[in-house]
Amino acid sequence: MRKVLFVKKIFYKYLLINNDKDHIIYIPLDIKENEWLLNGNKFIEYIRSLVKDDRKYYLLLDEIQKMMILFQF
Repeated sequence: MRKVLFVKKIFYKYLLINNDKDHIIYIPLDIKENEWLLNGNKFIEYIRSLVKDDRKYYLLLDEIQKMMILFQF
């Protein structure tokens, strides 16, 4: 198991202790199905569509460097 996946699973389980599952958003940016999210406007629109209330949400992004390279951070 990759170290990142191991850490993600532990952190995800930790967040589930005190949060609803629908308030934890995990997006792997390294899979083909999520390439469209590398477009900044589409990414923001998608995240906003997932936020349903004023409570705290946790956003976990795997391979965020793909987006950072795109926007040259």
